[in-house]
Amino acid sequence: MPHLLLIDGLRTLAIHNQRINDRLLNLSIELSEVDLLADRGAFFGSIFNHWNHLMFGDLMLLRRIRDGSPGSDVLDELATFPTPKTPRDVYYHDMVTLAHNRRRLDSLLVKWAMSVPGPTLGQKLRYTSTEGDPIVIARGKLALHLFMHQLHHRGQLTTLLSQLGIDYGSTDMPLIVPEALDSLCWSR
Repeated sequence: MPHLLLIDGLRTLAIHNQRINDRLLNLSIELSEVDLLADRGAFFGSIFNHWNHLMFGDLMLLRRIRDGSPGSDVLDELATFPTPKTPRDVYYHDMVTLAHNRRRLDSLLVKWAMSVPGPTLGQKLRYTSTEGDPIVIARGKLALHLFMHQLHHRGQLTTLLSQLGIDYGSTDMPLIVPEALDSLCWSR
């Protein structure tokens, strides 16, 4: 049962991520280049740089999740994305290209979440963080960290958008993924 709860949660988070990102990408594409690239005093400066950092986090963490995982061949498509190196990497230099690739990555994340074998989520992964710290963590907890990282930086993005007077709507999971309100809806 615990695997079912974790899998259901990961699937809900992946769909929530995809739908919220799509909405925020549409709003970001409409921004002027000045508004998109302006340093707003946030951790990554501009709205555009925050989007690139979200790509970094997802690419780095998905590669770690994939390593050695049975049934993770759905993540083979990661090879078509840039290889992440530092948290300030800039992968794409215009918002339309970034949005296209962000959507590709979100679709890949949903495909992975919908197909991940439950028993693999308890397997321990070992890696060195970007800060040089050795990490040992269960694959499922690393996947949860991926979504927590997204939520944190999307929160920064929504703050930057709201400072521009942009209404991005609700981000609440029950409103974004209403089909997930039914217990274990994805695990049947």
